[in-house]
Amino acid sequence: MQQTELILTKKQNCGRKLQFFSVAICLLQLICPSNGETVSGTDYVKDTTSTPNHPLLLIYETDTTQLKPSANNFLFQQITDLSTRDALKDSVDIVGTDKDWKGWGSKAKHISQRLKNVDENRLVVVMDSRDVLLNNLNDKTMSKFVENFKTITKNQKDAIVVGAESQCCVSALTHALPGDYLNDDLTRNGKKEACNSGQSNCLHRGDEYQQPWVEKLQQLAKDKNVNTPNIYPNTGIVVGRAKNILKAYRILNMKETEDGQALFTELMLKRPDFIIMDHQQQLIGNNAWTEGMKGCIFEWDGTKEEFVHPDFRTAPAFLHFQGKFYECYGKLASYFGYNGDMKRKLNEQGGSTNYSPSKVTYKQELHLTHTMTVADLNTAIADLNTNKDSLCSTIQAEARLSVFEAVSECDDAELITDPVVASRQLIRRLADPLTAEAEVVIKFPYTITASKTVESQLQTTLESWQQSVPTNIASKANTDGGQPFVSTMTNPSKTQSSAASIAIPNVLLALAIICFMK
Repeated sequence: MQQTELILTKKQNCGRKLQFFSVAICLLQLICPSNGETVSGTDYVKDTTSTPNHPLLLIYETDTTQLKPSANNFLFQQITDLSTRDALKDSVDIVGTDKDWKGWGSKAKHISQRLKNVDENRLVVVMDSRDVLLNNLNDKTMSKFVENFKTITKNQKDAIVVGAESQCCVSALTHALPGDYLNDDLTRNGKKEACNSGQSNCLHRGDEYQQPWVEKLQQLAKDKNVNTPNIYPNTGIVVGRAKNILKAYRILNMKETEDGQALFTELMLKRPDFIIMDHQQQLIGNNAWTEGMKGCIFEWDGTKEEFVHPDFRTAPAFLHFQGKFYECYGKLASYFGYNGDMKRKLNEQGGSTNYSPSKVTYKQELHLTHTMTVADLNTAIADLNTNKDSLCSTIQAEARLSVFEAVSECDDAELITDPVVASRQLIRRLADPLTAEAEVVIKFPYTITASKTVESQLQTTLESWQQSVPTNIASKANTDGGQPFVSTMTNPSKTQSSAASIAIPNVLLALAIICFMK
């Protein structure tokens, strides 16, 4: 009996049915065992070494509440699907539940312990739980996943594969230089520990301090003739034979309080034939979180019911939303049945990631005033919303003239209604709703997010917009809305953090309440 196995083996009478109530009851058995005991990771123990020819998924999760249907974790709902269970052959282990998280190195510790009991030649996928989705896993796509792994590693049989992204670097790397972690013989040299990225003593120090790593990784990409911006490693998902992943962890010999991605980056630079990046997103699909929703790049293939990369046309088995890109997560997950409203935690005030300093977000509105008929008003609002992404890009580009890497997010345009003004307009339009004109104001709300280190600069920029709307934004709004609007901006206001939420169907909620009342 080994480590945690989720609902795939607990309660066999959960059945192999796809009906909604079967899945609902099966999920509730996770959080409401028949004898009333509290769920813990060891409740789902099973030895999965009996099928070494099939890939094993090791999902790292320390919090058992993430396994509940009410958690913001759609992954654990995905793996209850019949076709997914068949494809995985119930080979899914949840590692780390009820264990203390002391830092990014805790994952290495607990995964290593589990790997010691896995057939050394078995293909293993090590992954986080909260920012990963399965991309329509079934027997066919799982077989393709194995084939793609063999193709990527055909010249390096003992290599392990990590994700590739366009963003560098985790905070820990800005506190060290290449060569500070490992000697050429891959022993730890003791010069530096990889600090725990995102913690108060290990915040990102800025582009200047990551540049030595950027140059090394750019040179590696050049040496390998890589023609894609995805040249930086991300180790949220790792794929390889059990013995090779275990070998990497042993080489890195990381403390629980160390940053695993920083150490893997050093190891890859020392041994690029041992750590290989999935540049073409064949196994692991990474979104470009620094670009806002424009970086939510994967496209839905309705025929195959899977997401594909827009450039490579690959369909990676696992979709990764690094940088807490939960808004993209929610959008893509909706195609697989998720119907919640996940907020992009990356944009929450005070929230930090392992990549960058804390973020700050300001709200502001573009107001467009003009005298027009009801018909023209409706057309203008519809046109503005049709071109919303284009106008939002113009706002972002204007912000970036002052604040590099500022990211904009825009809501739909709508009419501002004032009770007094609305009454006057109504009187005029009752006479002739098609030709009677009245002055109206359309609002176009948006947010601008940037590093907290440039908060003052961002605030000053947006306040200057209130005094004088940038010409490019005003011109773009007039073009998209088809009217000669008079443009003004509201005073910018800093947003407050809000907890992410996820909607659960009422029937699940009712069942859960009944369950917990027992």
